Amino acid sequence: MAAAASDPTAVRPGDDKTTCDQIAAEMKQQPFTPPDQAKVTEAQVAASDFKTTAEREQKEVTARVARLFQLANEKRCKMRGN
Repeated sequence: MAAAASDPTAVRPGDDKTTCDQIAAEMKQQPFTPPDQAKVTEAQVAASDFKTTAEREQKEVTARVARLFQLANEKRCKMRGN
């Protein structure tokens, strides 16, 4: 469909006057094959796993940065003699 939208030979006389209802009716006539449910499920699981991993890694990075700030602050205090 994307290729047809950019294909200049697919333009028909009167297309510029087509109403939304006419476009909707034409779209409903197009064949539609729903995605394979197994692939949808696989993609959903992968997205969930990615989100879980990203959240875990963000927590780890946040903890490491906090620890680095703590160590830097302790070192600065020692250098000042506090």
